[in-house]
Formats: sequence, structure tokens, C-alpha cells
Amino acid sequence: MTKANLSPLDQTLMNRSRAKQPYPDAKIVREQQLRAVKPLPADYAPAAIRGDGPGAREAAAALSQLSSSWIAITDAAKDSDMTKLAPAARRSYDAAAAKLRATQATIDAQIAHYTTQINERITPRIDAALASEIRGFLRGQDMWTITKAAKEDSRVSSALLTAPAVLTGLKEDEISRVRKVATEAHAPEQAALIKETIAAGNRIAKAQDFIVTGLGSKIVAWEIEAKEPDALKSLNV
Repeated sequence: MTKANLSPLDQTLMNRSRAKQPYPDAKIVREQQLRAVKPLPADYAPAAIRGDGPGAREAAAALSQLSSSWIAITDAAKDSDMTKLAPAARRSYDAAAAKLRATQATIDAQIAHYTTQINERITPRIDAALASEIRGFLRGQDMWTITKAAKEDSRVSSALLTAPAVLTGLKEDEISRVRKVATEAHAPEQAALIKETIAAGNRIAKAQDFIVTGLGSKIVAWEIEAKEPDALKSLNV
């Protein structure tokens, strides 16, 4: 392409020395990329947690700490000296990550506790002869009759849920249905708590995975840069 075929702007640029070309300074661009921290997604904000049970409150507190740390690190990364930024960000990150791990352990314990409470309510200890009589009476009945009986009397759910399938004549999905109906009828509070606690636990587990790549890898880059300036010059960090 000859100069005559170029646009006026291209012709003007062509006559300028390379030093005067309006290209961004590579060092500045790299510095901006190195310091840039992506925002924390709304999925990992405290408001993402639903419910007000102990597990939900624990999860919300952990995500609140994560959110605060994330904002503080993002702000500090804009202009802090790299030798000070890297260790400070590491301490804040490690504290937030430790809080998430502790919260996950607490939530797991709460889920186990609620599960025990539910089992105590839907499978109370009953006389073996009575359990056998209940199973014999319900064997071959339709699921509407069986679930209605389990909903009305926890002794029925206990007789069905504590016996081998060969004695109840129920399939796996039918046993699950009996358990669900019995839980909703005899342990409604625990059922609600375990549902929101499991959801909170899943959110915390995902947050733990996300921060490793979302922030942890960035801090590692800062730590390398603090020890060896320009060590990551060729990388798009």
C-alpha cells in the first residue's frame, strides 16, 4: 500500500518518529495489568446467603470478611509499594481463607447434627413386633396410603426406614419419598435448617475454590515481583 492510499491519520502517524507514536507505554500497561484485581462476584457476597439459621449466619460472616479483604487488597494494589503490598495482601488473604475453611468445618458439623436430629424424629425406637406388624399391614399398599401413614405416625416411618427393602417391599425411590414426607411432617424445623445450611456450605465451598484463582494467583505474582522486579515482565499477569 502506497502512502497515497493511506488515510490522513495514517499518513500523519507514518511521518512521526517511533518515539512519538501514540502507543501506550509497555511498562505502564504491564504495571496496570499486574496490579489489577477483578471484582469479587456477587455470588460470594454476604447477601448471597439465604436464611438466618446458625449455618447461614456463619457463612454470611465469612463472606463479609472475604468481601472486606478483597476490597482492601484491591485498593492497596492501585499504588502501594510492591514490597509492602505483597506481604500485606498475603496476610489478609490467608486470614480470609482460614475463616472460610473454619466456616466450612462448622457447617459440616451442623449438617451432621441436624441429620441426627431428623433421624431421631423419623425413626424413633419401637417394639420389633409392632414394626413387623406395620410393615405387614402396609406391604403391597399404594404409595399414597403408605406416605399418609408415615406422615401421621413416626412409628410407621421408623418401621419402614429401619428395615431392609426385602421386608418393606419398597423400591429405593419409594423409601426416599417416605423419608422426605416423614421429615417434613416430624422434623420440619430441622428440615428447613439443614436445607439452608447445605446451601450455605455449597456457597462457601465454591468461594474457597474461586479465591485461589481469583486472588491467590495474583498475590503469588506480587510476591514474585516484590522479590524479583520485572520477573513477570513477559507474562500477562
